[in-house]
Amino acid sequence: MTKEMNQDLEIIEELIRKVDGYLDPDQQDDFSYLYNKDTRDRLYGDHPECFLKIQGVGREFPTLFPICNRYGHKDAKVIDISRRVIKKLMSDDNGSMEANDLMLILNKLDRAHSVYNKDVPKPPGPAGRKAHVTRMMNKIKKHLDVYKGN
Repeated sequence: MTKEMNQDLEIIEELIRKVDGYLDPDQQDDFSYLYNKDTRDRLYGDHPECFLKIQGVGREFPTLFPICNRYGHKDAKVIDISRRVIKKLMSDDNGSMEANDLMLILNKLDRAHSVYNKDVPKPPGPAGRKAHVTRMMNKIKKHLDVYKGN
């Protein structure tokens, strides 16, 4: 498969994930990929812009804070996880991280979270979910039409 086709398939997978989220909103997104080193390394290799780096005091390698989901799309839920980790590090008194650097990263995360966490007014209940699913299915069809030649 070509690189373009792989990217389109990743976009389609993300759209399908969103459709599943609209159909079953109670299901929690699985963030276990953040603990998997291979998935993190792959994501960092493909999308280095998906991580914010901070150099710890006396550490050789930087600490990475994710801001994207496993498909490389910026996600408010993942940004919120990183924000909570930064806040815990700021309240920690052992001094393993520079306080000014943590504040800068927290400001960046707050800005990104406010951008990606916009609550768009939605119709209530099943009608709203149907509208979202219809839009997502149309986007999926549009991506698939490229390969059908339409």
